[in-house]
Amino acid sequence: MRRWISAVIPSCGVCAIGVLLALAPALWPLFRPGLWAAHDMFHHLFRVVELDLVLRGGVLYARWLPDLGFFYGYPVLNFYAPLTYYLTVLWRWLGLGYGIALKVSYGLSFLGAAWGAYRWARDVWSPWAALWVAIAYTYVPYHLANAYVRGALAEHWAQALAPWLFWWVGRMARGQPRGGWAILGGLGALLVMTHNLSAMVFLPASGVYFLWWLGVSRDGARWSRVRHALAGFLLAVALSAIYWLPALSEVSWIRAGQVASQVVDHVRQLAAGSALLSPYWVYRYYPAQGVPFEHPLGRWQVIMVLLGVAVFFGQWRRWARAQRYWLAIAGVLLMASILLMSRLSAVVWSSVPFLAFLQFPWRLQGLVALMTAAWAAPLAELVHPRKSVADGRRFTVAMSGMLVFLGLWVGTSMPYLPRERLSWPGSEARPVEERDLVFWGMAQYDFLNGLWAREYGDPWLMEYLPVTVQVPREAFWLPASAQEVEDVVYTPPEVVRVVRQCPTAFELEVRATVSTFLRWHQFWFPGWRATVDGEEVTVTPSPRLGLVTFPVPAGEHRIRVWFGETAARRWGRWSTLVSLGVLALGLWRGGRRGVVAVLVGSALVWGALWTWQNARASTCVTPEPAWFVIGERVAYLGCATRRNVTPTPDRVVITPYWLALATVPEDWKSFVHLLDSEGNVLAQNDAYPVENFSPPTRWEVGEIVPDVHTVALPSPEARWERVRLGLYRFSGQVENLPWRGANGENAGTAGVVRCQTP
Repeated sequence: MRRWISAVIPSCGVCAIGVLLALAPALWPLFRPGLWAAHDMFHHLFRVVELDLVLRGGVLYARWLPDLGFFYGYPVLNFYAPLTYYLTVLWRWLGLGYGIALKVSYGLSFLGAAWGAYRWARDVWSPWAALWVAIAYTYVPYHLANAYVRGALAEHWAQALAPWLFWWVGRMARGQPRGGWAILGGLGALLVMTHNLSAMVFLPASGVYFLWWLGVSRDGARWSRVRHALAGFLLAVALSAIYWLPALSEVSWIRAGQVASQVVDHVRQLAAGSALLSPYWVYRYYPAQGVPFEHPLGRWQVIMVLLGVAVFFGQWRRWARAQRYWLAIAGVLLMASILLMSRLSAVVWSSVPFLAFLQFPWRLQGLVALMTAAWAAPLAELVHPRKSVADGRRFTVAMSGMLVFLGLWVGTSMPYLPRERLSWPGSEARPVEERDLVFWGMAQYDFLNGLWAREYGDPWLMEYLPVTVQVPREAFWLPASAQEVEDVVYTPPEVVRVVRQCPTAFELEVRATVSTFLRWHQFWFPGWRATVDGEEVTVTPSPRLGLVTFPVPAGEHRIRVWFGETAARRWGRWSTLVSLGVLALGLWRGGRRGVVAVLVGSALVWGALWTWQNARASTCVTPEPAWFVIGERVAYLGCATRRNVTPTPDRVVITPYWLALATVPEDWKSFVHLLDSEGNVLAQNDAYPVENFSPPTRWEVGEIVPDVHTVALPSPEARWERVRLGLYRFSGQVENLPWRGANGENAGTAGVVRCQTP
């Protein structure tokens, strides 16, 4: 039995099982109830929610997320690499809740990182040693911190792709695997589309890795391999152009915080000497890390590297030539990354503006983590359960050594991981639940960012706010002061009807006696386009809030407005589409037909799911049309019931549509009452319009405001028939504003209407 186990331990299949078993402690936090209170968890959660809504509104590649930014919209995915969000939405479409879908994404990332580290090490080491490398990579503190402290979903996935990239460029440098350049291009593009800042670290490092192996090779095919590597790199650039080309060309239109005004800001974050090393034997995470540097090296991490170096040099003759070179380049990249995080590299950071894009020097810990793991290989070889050893004592020593190795990693890196659940701030700190992922929850998420901006003025907040917004970022969602409200002369259309509204597009029918204009409750950004009766017109930003503004000629017209493409987006799209064909051709000619089949199959599955979701759960609505003038300054255009984000039977989203006919000098509130068949009020919601964050003193003349109200029913079984809604002022007592019909007739102080359901 012992001989049999000793024989099969090095096999790939058993090591795969070993990788899965070793991952168990790292994955265990994913099985706790709810999501965990990581730094960026709210960001990723609601971006996934919003991406789902936009995709179900007929969009294939989403750049604009219309309900973020207090429902004014942000171009988040025009700048933030979107691939991990698409993957998470896929799990949502397969029937999981948003929270579970996020957990699955993190779990797959852990699995991909461990298996990638195994494959990378397996190129030059035994399966046993490669297993140890996978264990070490999994439990490097920064790798765990990205998931459970920072909640950096995209960067965590970049750490999963990195070992695969190093594995493949190493193979290309030592030979010419068929279709190698095509696979390299695909891996590079995946990395860029997953996390662009990590790509700025791993792509240059993998280039150094490639050149190292090329330099130590002894055959004469170097230039051929260089050509293949350059072809793969260019393919990666072309494949990912749909993302990076618009991001680079349009970044000046937002208040991007990812590029500091002065590189010296980053120099101040470099670690001074001992600050690079955690002062604790059991690693403690930010903000209790014990040193100014936010993510120091772990003590066991450093000890393992030093032990690996000692074994490496102490048994120099034992190692094969490839193993020596592999550890040598791992050591070079490790030391270079550590030096770049220390103050010794201040002159480099000051002289190379490119480094400023990384935001924080400790991002280099991603590369440090992988190169740290490499030094587990020589330690593993010390207790390798070799098949030639018949004595079972060697097997016992080997298994004991691996258990101790795993225990040291888990015991020194996991105990102080945060265990707090993701909760809404406040006195009760109620945990975030799946039923909170409605428009109300999205508004609360933005409110947290707004409060932080008002309290601390953090330049990283609201970085996607367009530069055309003239109101300060900490105030545009609050009531305007009396000095800010200016009476503007405006001639509104006689009738406006919202024909259809999708997340990033809408259609209107308008009748106007004179030429005028209208505005939509979305921030302007390059790409907003409009047609009047099929003829394209110019869309411009409004003076204060930079809202989407378009002309309305005299007469009756049908107007369509949508968020579309720019020249950079078109060029990027065509580059990606053509490059996909090149990728498929390169894989096919390289004998990688199975990979082509997987890619084509994945695209077909995605297309089928997208089509099905748009057919069964479209987020487009057709409002019930109407026209009433309220308080002589606002028109009521109609009402719709929006499809809720999470199907929650005890919450309903009612959206009245208002049109600002004139400046509103005081902050009116809107009310929505749900009535039963006998006219009794079942539930109600009274607030400033748009979930409390678009006070009428902020409205600009001609602005159409879809007023989102999340109304909580008394029970899931409650049934409502009609809606009573309106606007009121409060000056000591509630005063509902009068309604006037299209012909000027008195229509009371509230409207009892039907809201079109999706």
